[in-house]
Amino acid sequence: MEYVKKYFTFRGCATRTEFWIVMLIASIIVLVPAFLFFEPYSHEAKEYVNTAVLVTLWPVAAVQIRRWHDRNKSGWWILINFVPFIGFFWVLIENGFLPSMHEGNRFREGE
Repeated sequence: MEYVKKYFTFRGCATRTEFWIVMLIASIIVLVPAFLFFEPYSHEAKEYVNTAVLVTLWPVAAVQIRRWHDRNKSGWWILINFVPFIGFFWVLIENGFLPSMHEGNRFREGE
């Protein structure tokens, strides 16, 4: 149960593996049923996708903020998601591919 609580908190740090797992699960929850069970661009598909995005929003935000912390940056960097086109790639590269910063990381608890 402690493992599940981790995906709803904004404190601490997240590894690249945690980031990719949450992003993969969120993508599967949002996209797979939308493509399998609904006619493309239908009203029902849009309703499902909007609902699924709202359900996965908190865990995705939590892991992104904790991943920014692991990079020794403020969680407010999550707002880069709102920059069209560039923001997506910035988050993907910084959170998904760059290594953790252990030396002098102000967000690491107990180190």
